[in-house]
Amino acid sequence: CIAVGYTINPLITLGAAMTGLVSGIIYRALKRLPLPLAITLSTLISHAIGSVLIKSIGLAVFYSLPFGITVLWRILNYTIVGGVEATLLCFLLKSKQLLSFV
Repeated sequence: CIAVGYTINPLITLGAAMTGLVSGIIYRALKRLPLPLAITLSTLISHAIGSVLIKSIGLAVFYSLPFGITVLWRILNYTIVGGVEATLLCFLLKSKQLLSFV
């Protein structure tokens, strides 16, 4: 935002922070489940709250976008993004070489 001259949207920032926070909390709560299921659920739930709900509210409030249409597009977008993200996380967390660095 600062680099291109836009003001920082606090709801968009909150949505990004909540995506990370909720993902970690949910994953810890579900870590007894099989790894792919725990990762998929934590990723999809966190994107639903942070990326779809909170960020859609921020876009609707600050840029006068219609909330319903914004949510629908963001659901489509973050279903795809969340699926790809969960798949990549599963591969990375199953990698013994990667985990040897931790």
